[in-house]
Amino acid sequence: MRNNPHGPKPPGWFKEQSDGCSVPTRIGKFFLRAEQAREACYVHDFEYYLTALQFHEGSGSWVGARHKADYNLNLNRALVARNRVIGWIYARMYYRFVRLFGRFAMKAAPYLFMPPSLEAIAELEGYLRTPMTPKAQAQIAEWKGMYESA
Repeated sequence: MRNNPHGPKPPGWFKEQSDGCSVPTRIGKFFLRAEQAREACYVHDFEYYLTALQFHEGSGSWVGARHKADYNLNLNRALVARNRVIGWIYARMYYRFVRLFGRFAMKAAPYLFMPPSLEAIAELEGYLRTPMTPKAQAQIAEWKGMYESA
């Protein structure tokens, strides 16, 4: 992105798992430059991943974190748009597509992909709220146990 992204910068291992904001690629290419648009989606998808890891679906914290992720996507999309005025309009339209299609892509914690190594888990812990929520602590402990028992 041309400027600093709004939201956390996702680790490299996460980008391979991203689904591009759950919006069909043709729609994304129509609205924005594909390569830079993907960066905004990585940030958005990572925020959704962290939300599902930390909070119970439907809780106030979960809803608030989702809205923040979607708002950051809207800001990041505007950053990568070709024309600032038209770009902002396209960003708003893309945001609407994400809200329409993405609501069904939010994963519950048991369906989140496991980080590829203990090092990646340690990196992920750095992104989580301090203190970690009990939900996140339990999932991290389960993943660590799987690697340590292997």
